[in-house]
Amino acid sequence: MSDWCFALPFDGVGSLWLTPCPTAEQLTELRARGVDTVLSMLPPAEADALGMRDEAALCAAQGITYLSHPIPDFGLPEPDQFSALIAKLGNRLAAGQSVAIHCRAGIGRTGMAAACTLVTMGHTAEEAIAMVSAARGVSIPDTVEQGEFIASFAQGVKKGTDPRY
Repeated sequence: MSDWCFALPFDGVGSLWLTPCPTAEQLTELRARGVDTVLSMLPPAEADALGMRDEAALCAAQGITYLSHPIPDFGLPEPDQFSALIAKLGNRLAAGQSVAIHCRAGIGRTGMAAACTLVTMGHTAEEAIAMVSAARGVSIPDTVEQGEFIASFAQGVKKGTDPRY
């Protein structure tokens, strides 16, 4: 199998994968790696441009649960909706599922979601960013604002201001 997707090691029972936008064939490879859930961070127009308009159906054909949480490239999510998404990812991982997260390149939006997921598992923002960067082989996130979002998310989790954690 190719090295286009990246496992993110963490202490837990599930597995977390980081990937650029997969092709239909690569979804088959993700399933072969045991992926149960794919989270796409692509807005519809970007998915169309990348040839993945039918990603939900392609995932279903592979027996993969498809989740979508569109964020514009280099953008930031809406905090409450994003917190609910991260809680959902954490629950799936805690249940032993394998989750793959992707955006266009698998760095900025993907890294932000993966790092925030690690934060809910007890890591600091700095630890989570370092872990995701090491797994992905490139520095995440893409923007200063995305880094600030991860830090702010971590502060909310630490202070217990988000009732989902």
